[in-house]
Amino acid sequence: MHRIIVGWIALALLIAPLAAQEEEAVKTDPNTVKKASALFDKGVQAAQKGDLAGAEQLFQQSLKTYPLVPGAYVELGKIAMARQNPAQALEFYLKARDTYHALHDQKLKDLNRVQNEERQRAQNSQTARNSTSGSGGFAKNAVIESRNQMTEDQRDIVKEHQEVDIPALFYLYLGGAYMRLGKHDLAEQEFTAGIRRDPALAPLHFNLAVVYLVKGRYDQSAAEARTARDLGFQLPPQFVQDLESRGKLKL
Repeated sequence: MHRIIVGWIALALLIAPLAAQEEEAVKTDPNTVKKASALFDKGVQAAQKGDLAGAEQLFQQSLKTYPLVPGAYVELGKIAMARQNPAQALEFYLKARDTYHALHDQKLKDLNRVQNEERQRAQNSQTARNSTSGSGGFAKNAVIESRNQMTEDQRDIVKEHQEVDIPALFYLYLGGAYMRLGKHDLAEQEFTAGIRRDPALAPLHFNLAVVYLVKGRYDQSAAEARTARDLGFQLPPQFVQDLESRGKLKL
């Protein structure tokens, strides 16, 4: 049964499309980022051709050139999974998640920096205008109102970017590694998080169905399997047979 489940997970991961990650721009040398991105793209192409060793080298070079490339860690994790090394894959996936968070933090810092600069320029401009029109109570109140409004605008912009932008497909890979390691609770957690990110990603529903089957939660497994099927995922016949037999139900 365990071997069959591993096969189901591998199937769901293989049908998920390979996609190059578009990294957030951070305040650094643009040429360095461009070079790292080019190496990453070449690595993806090598992986698609089945050259895992070449792809691995290119992804490592990309990270050495510029460390904030979470997609490179994801691809290295996928290579480790292809080599039947889920423990190593998990290490890469967790590094990818840390890098997504690091990029997010950098983005917020950049937003704050830009907003502070714009706010300071606006305040200086307002102060200069008021100094030429008098220093009465009206002018003073105008300055205070201007500062308060700019502060609120800044808070709104930062608030819009508080959630870390992690692709739903990442949760499929991370959950798959946990599943291969027998860490079913963590796998369930990641698959569920991915579904919240993108409810239309069928392999996430199928892998969650596998987790529920392993845990003996057959009704929930059937519900997720039906959702995956409705989204166009072809359920493996052996999975259907096992779920219907063990859960005494009909998909």
